[in-house]
Amino acid sequence: LKQALSEGCIGELLSVEASLCSKVSREPFGQTYHTQPIQGGCLLDGGIYCASWLEDLLDGPISVTESDCTLHNAIDYHARAKLRVGGRSAILECAFDRPSARQAVLTGTSGKIVVDELHRPRSMTIFSEKEGEKTVYIPYETDDFYGEIHHFVQCLLEGRKESPIMPLSASVRCALILDRIREHMLPG
Repeated sequence: LKQALSEGCIGELLSVEASLCSKVSREPFGQTYHTQPIQGGCLLDGGIYCASWLEDLLDGPISVTESDCTLHNAIDYHARAKLRVGGRSAILECAFDRPSARQAVLTGTSGKIVVDELHRPRSMTIFSEKEGEKTVYIPYETDDFYGEIHHFVQCLLEGRKESPIMPLSASVRCALILDRIREHMLPG
């Protein structure tokens, strides 16, 4: 994906939309982490995957321009926010109450890239004004966690205290994105 972007396949990146929506049962309420008051809610569960896309692809200051959420017993079951990140637009959406898009959409000046199942992607489709439509498949080495575990073990073996792919600063910035959205959605 990053190679395709650096080669200009969709021109200059203008916006990133990341959505991870699912239908999760509301009952038994509070018996899983999804619906526990402090750690629950769709934003902290699925929203972090979406925030990771925004953090990785968009540099610069983060501001939330618009937000909306649906609450059930003070737990967010749907959250949608429009943001400005470094002068570019972004949308983050996640839900427990609706099956919907589970994808990242990157829009550029001359095309777009769609990545289905953004939290466990296996392919991307590039819609380029120059080159037409092209789907790129990138299968897992073993399963969806193998690459992450392998990278972690390599970091340990090399004595690294953080990953060069996902450094601590990226994790902190992802948390900041979610904090800004929560502050905008649930003031006070």
